[in-house]
Amino acid sequence: MSYALKNPPWVDSAGKRLNTQNPGLSIKYLDSIYRNKKLNTPELLYYKYNFKAHYYLYYDSHPSISSNYADSMLYLMQNQRYSHPVEFANALYSKGDALLQAEKYNESADFYYRGKLFAERYLDVCNICGLTYRMGLVAYKQEKGRLAARYFLEALKEKNSCKSRIDMAEAFSFNQAALNAAALAFQSVGMLDSAEKYYREGILFIKGQKQSGFNDTVTIQRSIGVIYGNLGGLLALKGNHRDAINFLKKSIYLNDRTGYELADAQTARFKLSELYLALDEPKMAHKQLDSVRQFLNSSTQQDGTVKTIRLNYFKLRWLYFDKIGLTRQAYIALKKYDSYRNSISGENKTIKNIDLESSLNLKAQKAALALNEKENELKTSYLVLTVTILFLLSVILTLVWRNLQRYRSNARSLKLFNEKIELQNQFLQSALDKLELSQAENFRMMSVVAHDLRNPISEIYMSVDMLLKKASPATKPHALHLMKQSAERCLKLISEILNGRIASDHNEGEEGELFDLLHQVVEFAQVTAAKKNQQITLEATRFPAPFNTHKLWRLFNNLISNATKFSPEGSEIVLTASRKTQSVLVAIKDHGIGMPLKNYREVFDLHEKLVRPGTNGEQSYGIGLSICQQIVKDLKGSIRFEPTPGGGTTFFVELPIDQ
Repeated sequence: MSYALKNPPWVDSAGKRLNTQNPGLSIKYLDSIYRNKKLNTPELLYYKYNFKAHYYLYYDSHPSISSNYADSMLYLMQNQRYSHPVEFANALYSKGDALLQAEKYNESADFYYRGKLFAERYLDVCNICGLTYRMGLVAYKQEKGRLAARYFLEALKEKNSCKSRIDMAEAFSFNQAALNAAALAFQSVGMLDSAEKYYREGILFIKGQKQSGFNDTVTIQRSIGVIYGNLGGLLALKGNHRDAINFLKKSIYLNDRTGYELADAQTARFKLSELYLALDEPKMAHKQLDSVRQFLNSSTQQDGTVKTIRLNYFKLRWLYFDKIGLTRQAYIALKKYDSYRNSISGENKTIKNIDLESSLNLKAQKAALALNEKENELKTSYLVLTVTILFLLSVILTLVWRNLQRYRSNARSLKLFNEKIELQNQFLQSALDKLELSQAENFRMMSVVAHDLRNPISEIYMSVDMLLKKASPATKPHALHLMKQSAERCLKLISEILNGRIASDHNEGEEGELFDLLHQVVEFAQVTAAKKNQQITLEATRFPAPFNTHKLWRLFNNLISNATKFSPEGSEIVLTASRKTQSVLVAIKDHGIGMPLKNYREVFDLHEKLVRPGTNGEQSYGIGLSICQQIVKDLKGSIRFEPTPGGGTTFFVELPIDQ
């Protein structure tokens, strides 16, 4: 039972239904209340499960079901243990109670110990009283009265040491129960004066609480009625029959009604019946036994309390019949009593053999041992770490010293090396100066050659232009147009050489349609091809694609010139042009001597001249394709070649349309 929880009012209402002849109605009532979905929060469901764990442990004798509800309590509070520490500790104790009732003593001790550790760390010391009280109950069941009394009084002391505010109802319930339990424990070992002392202290405590403002009349009457019954039984043992009868009658009067301690009222009737038989008043005893019979016939409970009442009923019927001389009925009642006692006597045998305190102490010793082992492991780890650090420090210092020596040696070597590098830099600078002078001289010589060529080519251009102007439109030879265009392109090339801008600026020059340019290039190259009886074919349709005609003229003129140069007489050279989404692809296919793929990189490298004569011995300089590569690169395009099936080579030039 929890002594640290403040139950919601509907749970308290369900608790009042426990003290009836049909305590199962309390479960139905509670389930009906929790059909309200607003109550199905983890915090409120906890109280429902706590009530059911208590019910199935003490009223319906199903420790396995009680254990399941304790598991549910632990699950709900697992992630809220620090915000609801009282509830979490109580869940651990409830699980231990269920396991103890199921005779799983080691597991029970584990949960009790976990609850104790948690309470000591996160709760006020007074909250440990729940575990101490439970240990007293175990000792009492083991018939260790002195030990049980010590636990109960220790729990009472722990509870009253609380520094935090305690709920008045909860404090009342715990204190009166602890005083009553301590008195019962003393009585069980024959310490009757001590027992009477604590019974009377319990009565005074209850009456004093009423004067202090605790106004729960039902709880007060139920509690004082229980102690009246126990005190009456004790006084009967001490021979004070008049006071004994008085207290027993008061107990029956207070608790023999629905909502009160009905089971305890039957216990008081047994004591009163036994006293009447001792005083030779069997009729009065029979009257009390008849009331107990009515209780048993109407009760639906089958827990340990009811079993004890039934056992005492059989015993007192035997004594009653024996008292009035009905030997046969007394014998039958005795047989029932022995049979029923044997059927339930095994239930409490095992618990007498366990030592819960020793189990908890053993758990604590194991925990302390484990902690010491952890501390030793930690100390060992620190020692190993310290030794390792010292070793590494010594290694580092050794390496620093060696590196310092090497640094001094390397510094000397580096100084010498720097001096050599300085000399080499001076030599390279001298060589670079000479190279720049050589390059300037080469450019000057090339400029002189270009300048000397400009005058005769200009004269050729002007002469051809004069002839074209004098000739009539009908008689103008086509060859003169080609000569004029060729001379004009030569002059532009010479101008680029003189200005130092060969294949450097693709944005300069006239723009024109690609189809027209290719047609002019083919027409011009046809003159040279005719000497080898070659045919140049253009397969293309007109489509809008403006380009720098001057650059492309040099590009395609070089490629077609190579095709005619390295193709045999009578062969065909085919130009195709096709448009893609964002580019134009031009292919020049010949059936000449072909281009080995192993020379792929060399043919486009200006510094790797691949010189081969043409099919008729034409001279080759090995720089035409490198110029083509530079032009295509300036135009942000690409150039490549592949072997032509059947012999020869096909060059592919792809140019972006937006250029």
